[in-house]
Amino acid sequence: LGVTQKIVNNKRNKIRTLELVFKNMPPKLQPDDSKVDGLAFIGLALSRYSDEGHPNSKTLQTAFDLNDILDRDYEFLDATNDDGWLVGGGEPGPPRSYKLGKEDSAHAEIMRIGTYDPKWGGVTEEE
Repeated sequence: LGVTQKIVNNKRNKIRTLELVFKNMPPKLQPDDSKVDGLAFIGLALSRYSDEGHPNSKTLQTAFDLNDILDRDYEFLDATNDDGWLVGGGEPGPPRSYKLGKEDSAHAEIMRIGTYDPKWGGVTEEE
C-alpha cells in the first residue's frame, strides 16, 4: 500500500501526532477519483410499514410480510451490518435498536439501467 509515517507538530497545543499517509489507494477510496451518479433500475417494491420497524417506512405492497422470516432477536443470525434490517419495516434505531435507524427499502431488481447520465452510458428519465 505504500504507507509512510508523518509526525505532525502542533506548536500551539504542544502535541505531536503520528499521521499515516497511504499512497496508491484504490480509486474508490479517493473521493476525488470516484464518480457516483446514483443507481437506476426497474424493480418490484417490497417495502412495508411495521410497528417493529422504522416509523417512516411506507407500505408499497401487502402480499409479503418479511417480518415473518426476519430474526430481529438474532437467535439464529450472529449479526448484521450497521444498517441492520432494511426490510420488514426497516430498522427502528435507538433506543429500540442499537443499529442505525433506516426506513424499509426492500425491493427486487428486475432490470438495472445503471445511471440516468447518458455520458456514462445511461438513459435519461424521459427516455
